[in-house]
Amino acid sequence: MSYYTINIAKADQNKDGSIKIGYNKQPSYSHYFATASRSIGLSSSKAKQLVKELSQIYPMPLYKIEVSLYNASSSQVDIKDL
Repeated sequence: MSYYTINIAKADQNKDGSIKIGYNKQPSYSHYFATASRSIGLSSSKAKQLVKELSQIYPMPLYKIEVSLYNASSSQVDIKDL
């Protein structure tokens, strides 16, 4: 089973609302929310469209959007080989 997920991370903020800068001189982000495996499936066009829409709602640099492709597989095992 393979599927895409989209993760939205929100920049960590100082008390004054400014974005915290991490040790690497880049904004530090924390997980905000992610889509479920059933949300997109294996449709790259759907993933692209959702990223486009979410980018309007969750703009950089306050938010960071990442797409992941998960690949899962299984194989039958002979019980004698366990």
